[in-house]
Amino acid sequence: MTHDDRDHTGALARVLEAAPRAKVLANAISLTRMSEEFDIPRERSVTANPGSRVKIGDRELGFHQPPTFDSPGTLAVFDHSDGTLYGSDSFGTVVEEITQEFTDLSEEEFFRGFDVLNRAIAPWTALVDEARFVRPVREPAALRPARLLSAHGPTVRGDSMPRLFDAMARIPALPAWLPDADLDLEAALDSHESPAA
Repeated sequence: MTHDDRDHTGALARVLEAAPRAKVLANAISLTRMSEEFDIPRERSVTANPGSRVKIGDRELGFHQPPTFDSPGTLAVFDHSDGTLYGSDSFGTVVEEITQEFTDLSEEEFFRGFDVLNRAIAPWTALVDEARFVRPVREPAALRPARLLSAHGPTVRGDSMPRLFDAMARIPALPAWLPDADLDLEAALDSHESPAA
C-alpha cells in the first residue's frame, strides 16, 4: 500500500480474505493508521521506509518519499526490474476526461490539473523552502524511470519525464491552492484512480 487513504485501501479486507497468503507491505505509519479500520495480523504485514529495498519474486522494489503527499506514511515505489516509478498520489493531475497516456492530453491541460492536484494534496508546499523542496524531486528523477504511474493520472513515459519533474519542482513557487467552487475535486480524483494505487 502506498499510503492509508481510503481511496487506496477500500478493498484491502476483501483482498486479504481472498488471498490468505498475501501480505501487506506498507510504511509503519500507514500500517498503524490502517489498523484502526482493518485487522491486519502482524505476520501478514511487512514494513518499508524511504530508502528500503525489498525483493519480491523476480522484482526488486525501492521505496522513496514522493515530493507531494497528504498522508505521512506515503511511499513512492520504484520497480528496478522494469524502471517503473509508482508515484502514489504525487505527479497526478485533474482533467475532465480520463486518458491512459500523457500524450493523449494537451500539455496545457495536463499541467494545469497537475498544479491543482499537487497543491491540493499537499497544501504545506506553500510554506516550504523552494531550494529544499528540489531534493525530494531530484531523488526520483535520478532513478531515470522509464515510466511514471500516479494513482490519479495517466502514464507518463520517456521523453516527457523531465517536464514532469520540472513542473513538480516549481510547485512551492505557486500560490497556495484554494478550492474552486466550480471544481468537484473529489469526483475528479475518484475518476482517475488506477490499479497502481
